[in-house]
Amino acid sequence: MSGILYNKQRIFDTVITDEGKRQLATGKMQIKFASFTDCATFYQSDTVSGSEDAGTRIFLEAPSNLPFDKITFEADDSGKLLPFKNTEEIKILNGFIVSGSTIITSSINSLAGTVLSQSLDSFKKLQLIGTEDKFFGKSTFEINEEKLTFSITNKAPFGENDIKSIVVENAESLFSDKRLSNAINFVFLPPVKKLDQNTIGIPLGIYKRLKTSNLAQIKKEFINNLNNLEKNGFCREITFLDTSRNNNIISQFFEIGNNEVKKLDIVDFGFLENNKRIFFIGKLFIDNNEMPTFINMFSIVFEK
Repeated sequence: MSGILYNKQRIFDTVITDEGKRQLATGKMQIKFASFTDCATFYQSDTVSGSEDAGTRIFLEAPSNLPFDKITFEADDSGKLLPFKNTEEIKILNGFIVSGSTIITSSINSLAGTVLSQSLDSFKKLQLIGTEDKFFGKSTFEINEEKLTFSITNKAPFGENDIKSIVVENAESLFSDKRLSNAINFVFLPPVKKLDQNTIGIPLGIYKRLKTSNLAQIKKEFINNLNNLEKNGFCREITFLDTSRNNNIISQFFEIGNNEVKKLDIVDFGFLENNKRIFFIGKLFIDNNEMPTFINMFSIVFEK
């Protein structure tokens, strides 16, 4: 009823969806972008202005929990997708594809693709309001390859001396993982004691640096690994043939297997060289010491 109480002002009535409330309760809600839609707006034509002023109408509260409110799939800490409904018959529950009350175990690859395509369908149904550039207003998205296939064996892409299996407890935890060396949250900060704000902190003790601080050396190592994978045929290049002027891309990565659909974790390392930005895709595990450990499965590099 805000339109009646404030008939001289424009009021945007916002309602947090159930997914937003869940994130708010866990302290993980971050509002970074906002978009507007007129999919539920009624337009009355006017012979003079083209459309009648809607300021005198009675407005109801914004609807919540519409089927297309979810655009990106959310997952718990183990990677299992949170409940999501694609149609009345097929939905995702606790990471499993369910039809009615039965877990589907056959043709899961094709069904998973059908369910995951709902992300794009929901985005289209939002009918977002935007301004098209008359000169560079392309809205198409075209790439040179839509599907890539890799054959992984015990000999490739792993070398003879490479680690082919590892126990989570023996892997590097997040706090010593070089893939997070570029993140400010994981910079080595030995605890210090300050007498006041104007004095330099006094170290509380001698603390060993668990990972190297040579960021240039780490970047060089990543580049060498990428070059070796490319030489062995385990690096493929995808070219964007046609896209928008801003090149805004939303990426989601999933693992389909054992009758489950899991969402993979992404570590944004940042830029390597020549505007190359690398992302590490993998899984997050918790070892017996309750330490989080990231296991890298593959990497993606975006280059302008």
